[in-house]
Amino acid sequence: MNKTIFGLTLFAVASSVSTAASAATYYISDCQTGAYVNCAPGNDSNAGTAAAPWRTTANILRNFGNLNGGDKLLFAQGGAWSNAGMTLQSLRSTAANPIVFDSYAPSWGGTAKPILREARSGYTMFAFTNGGTPVADAGYQIQNLDLRGEGVAETGIFTSGLTSDITINNVTIDGFRLGLYCGTAIERIKLLNSTLRNNSSQGVLTECANSVIEGNTFDNNGFGQAVYDHTIYVNSDYGGAKNMVIRNNTLLNNSIIGGVCQSSPLVVHGLVDGLLIENNRVIQAANTSTTGCWGIAVDAGYGTAESFAKIVIRANTLVNMGGMGIGCSSCIAPVIEDNVIVMDAGPELIGIAVPDRPRGPGDAVDTGAIIRNNSIYFANTAADSQGIALASRVGSTAGSNLQVVSNLIVFASGSNSHQCFDTAGTSLVNYVAFNNNLCYHATGGGAYSTTYSALTNAKAAGFDSAGLSVNPKLAAAPTRANGWSMALASDSPAINAGHATLSSPVDKLLSMTRSAPDIGAFEFSAGVDRTPPAAPSSVIVQ
Repeated sequence: MNKTIFGLTLFAVASSVSTAASAATYYISDCQTGAYVNCAPGNDSNAGTAAAPWRTTANILRNFGNLNGGDKLLFAQGGAWSNAGMTLQSLRSTAANPIVFDSYAPSWGGTAKPILREARSGYTMFAFTNGGTPVADAGYQIQNLDLRGEGVAETGIFTSGLTSDITINNVTIDGFRLGLYCGTAIERIKLLNSTLRNNSSQGVLTECANSVIEGNTFDNNGFGQAVYDHTIYVNSDYGGAKNMVIRNNTLLNNSIIGGVCQSSPLVVHGLVDGLLIENNRVIQAANTSTTGCWGIAVDAGYGTAESFAKIVIRANTLVNMGGMGIGCSSCIAPVIEDNVIVMDAGPELIGIAVPDRPRGPGDAVDTGAIIRNNSIYFANTAADSQGIALASRVGSTAGSNLQVVSNLIVFASGSNSHQCFDTAGTSLVNYVAFNNNLCYHATGGGAYSTTYSALTNAKAAGFDSAGLSVNPKLAAAPTRANGWSMALASDSPAINAGHATLSSPVDKLLSMTRSAPDIGAFEFSAGVDRTPPAAPSSVIVQ
């Protein structure tokens, strides 16, 4: 049997015989629940050709030890399999010559992704492990498949035991406890252009080094328990998370419990050295977040020593988060730039906070944060919301060598009793620069900071000597239709008003170099449309 997780018992191990010179292709067809009406099943006694395909994943297991690197296992489009979980290991495949799991167009006309179901509790669909003493293996591709856990199975794709070099592309992972689990001492795992939905504990739980999560859509993940379950969770308690990229993903309906988001959609804990979080969209519907729904949180969450180095959080769009848009603690010289944070309606929100929580024993000391060219918009939010906070917290401060420049913060007419900044516990000596920021209160009811009531008071103390408190004149208010754009109108006072040397070198769309920098995430260019693509609708599917 293929009983998982962590104690897998059934596995197929290929010998280390040299890979055959020419790759083979094997075809598989079955017609269980959900199959195309004209589906024709294969037979495991067949040769495995397109004309005479195999039928079951059990037959794949029986033959897996004879496969070579470069061999392909193709499932019929329009086909469907039940209890299809497999535990696999090959010592013949390599990163350069992987074994491929893919689909094919059968003669009977199926076109939909093949559906592989696993409805047994504790089972995994693709488990790359030998279930015993780890032996290094590498080189697998999974693409163009629809994996379904039926709300019962453990994991869609599981990696452990020194496996490396797995590419997952255009795969649907639906209804598992964990969508993708990527364990310690595993490298070069790519999750690309896939859809992960309805996975109750984590959409992705990973500590994999030199790995990429890019171009995926996540919908309704992390709803098993509040606080602890997330859409994407980088869980690096052993320090394996190095040189990771999380880019161009869309995260919807995150950790929805009782109709509201109750956990951080994207959270990072542990020991991390090198992480780029870039151009992701994290979107909740208005009034569907609690104060625990922090959008992107890179911070200490364990009882052991934690630190985060070489962290870049760039060009992300976060909509209707609760409590915190972007937070970092125990972060060594993080760069937080060109992000857009929008609150249509919801609880008290801090747009960006460093540190976002108290430091524990052994945790790295925050220092050198660069917070620049972010655009933050509060259409309607609770009192005491803040744009950017660098205030001291119990046992933790923002540290020194800080840069807070060229940020654009707007409190629209629906927001009152708020602050642009919170710098309590810091002074000018903590900053390399705190300048060229624009914070506008449409109703005039807010304060520049918790320390200074107005920009003029802050300037008198040496903060924001080139700062502005005027209407920035956005081209339009940020909405779903315009991709939550905070692009500037042609007569905006923010144009060319950014910090000349310390602004971000590129803008939100990552396509325009700043020569005379503007304030905010969007650099203005006459006659050039700076509107991002329209955001997807956010429909709760739970």
